[in-house]
Amino acid sequence: MNRLFKLTFMLKTIMRYIKSHRNRSITKVEAPVHIVFCTVDHYEPGTDGINRQAEIENVDKLLNKYPKLVEGHFDSGGNIPKRTWFFPPHYHRYYALRKLVSLSFSM
Repeated sequence: MNRLFKLTFMLKTIMRYIKSHRNRSITKVEAPVHIVFCTVDHYEPGTDGINRQAEIENVDKLLNKYPKLVEGHFDSGGNIPKRTWFFPPHYHRYYALRKLVSLSFSM
């Protein structure tokens, strides 16, 4: 599935959910409401038959760009967005996994 299809599917699903709940009665809430937003990323940097160098460049690009992307964004507790991913167990490239784990610990 390409990214545009996935994004379109996700947006349609969210819109259906909103439409199905828009006529519900509103309850007065006395305390703060916490909203948790989770995006799942099935990350395989070496797919589509790319060579090893291109795979390394993909991982390095993520490592360089993600911290800049989340810079300045915080939740109510002052925490920056965390990135997690599903990394398939059959993917045996140590470089990618080691670097991705370093991203988790550096944030």
